[in-house]
Amino acid sequence: IFKLTKEQEWLLPKWHEEWLAVGLSTELVDKERAESAIGGLYKRLKKPIPKFIHVDSPLSANLLINILSRDSLGASLGASLRASLGASLEALKITPTYLWGQMDSYWVSFYLFCGQIGAKYKKEDVEVLNLWASLCRSCSWWYPYENVVVVCNRPGRISVTNKQLHDPIGPAVKFRDGWSIYALNGVLVPAKVIETKPDDMDPKWILEEKNAQVRTEIIKKIGLSRALPHLGAKVIHQAGSYELLTLQHENNTIGPYLKMLNPSTGETHIEGVGNPEKFQFLDADIKTCEQALAWKWNDKTYIKPEVLT
Repeated sequence: IFKLTKEQEWLLPKWHEEWLAVGLSTELVDKERAESAIGGLYKRLKKPIPKFIHVDSPLSANLLINILSRDSLGASLGASLRASLGASLEALKITPTYLWGQMDSYWVSFYLFCGQIGAKYKKEDVEVLNLWASLCRSCSWWYPYENVVVVCNRPGRISVTNKQLHDPIGPAVKFRDGWSIYALNGVLVPAKVIETKPDDMDPKWILEEKNAQVRTEIIKKIGLSRALPHLGAKVIHQAGSYELLTLQHENNTIGPYLKMLNPSTGETHIEGVGNPEKFQFLDADIKTCEQALAWKWNDKTYIKPEVLT
């Protein structure tokens, strides 16, 4: 299949919306369906059907797995449970891992759609794919071991804007035991970024944050115009709408940072250039906006000034 028919093109967005709803579902876990699907996968591996433990979040799952992996605490929770999980970890050297349940919808729906429009699969592959689809529709993350599987309930709340995890005032994802994930515009951020009012945010958070995407979201919330004066910003070169800045942090001059306009969003942001890991000292090799852009795009030649205007 190299091109969709008109009917298939019509079907695609409906299919997308259906499976997006599966991935964003906050319905209670369907224990029976999840256990049946996981049991089917174990059978195909010629493994005995495991025992199932249901929890309300990945955090609870990890706490339980770590507790049961320790001799003294695991034994206190029950010898049979300790034996089934603990023996798996010790004998098979399995590192605790997980599969995503509803979060696997993106790839499961792709292959299901291909089958829907005529792609040919082997019978056994269709059977396995249907088991994965059943898991998408029944639970969240799950953690498989030799004799035990820990299954997570679906979140109680998921906040999405423009099909990205986003909530400016609270958790973007909140599981039923309270464990939460915070996000802005699809970027996972520390809870303090959401819970702190813009006027109360310390601009130094910008310098302390190593992740460029998180740093951008912090800048958006604080406001670049308010943040830069607090960071001792100094313009060392300007070309068109671009500015090359140095900042002050703990009495040290650091950078440089390239201040630029994002043409797709109309927002101004800054990005550290010259040192890809930590911008904790002044990189003297980059002195102009042209050199900064050359570094940013991994271009050994300087960018001509006219493209900067």
